[in-house]
Amino acid sequence: MNKIDNLRVRSAPKKLKVCFPDGTIFCYTSAKETFVRSLKKIGTEKLQNIKLEIGHLPIFSKEIYPQFKQWMISIGNGWYVNTQSDTDQKYRQLFTICKQLEIDISIEISSDLKGEKVYRGSKNIAVLEVTFGDGTVIAENNTIETF
Repeated sequence: MNKIDNLRVRSAPKKLKVCFPDGTIFCYTSAKETFVRSLKKIGTEKLQNIKLEIGHLPIFSKEIYPQFKQWMISIGNGWYVNTQSDTDQKYRQLFTICKQLEIDISIEISSDLKGEKVYRGSKNIAVLEVTFGDGTVIAENNTIETF
């Protein structure tokens, strides 16, 4: 048996696709990006009452948990979500959140989905994103256009 026979074949990465009743669709190459943008659209006023935990801590928090600090992402209004999970778990978390909130959102998970790539600018620095109080988000391809 040669060395090539021992190589593990990796499956294609899965992507999330979330469709809201108003026609908004999120599907990015990063499941985390789809997850976070979907949560921002749902809104922190609804999410703060969700009963869901990761590592015995609430998934949504006003504080950054030290042991999960690299996975805590801001979703607005001083709230953070713990994104320390794989794509399958993010799918189940979104499903649970929508069920608890009784929101009719379509959620798909598949390696066949074509996700939009998130542009991060040079040196992986995030491009400026502005979220207004009414939920409108402006995030152009570069910071100057957004500004």
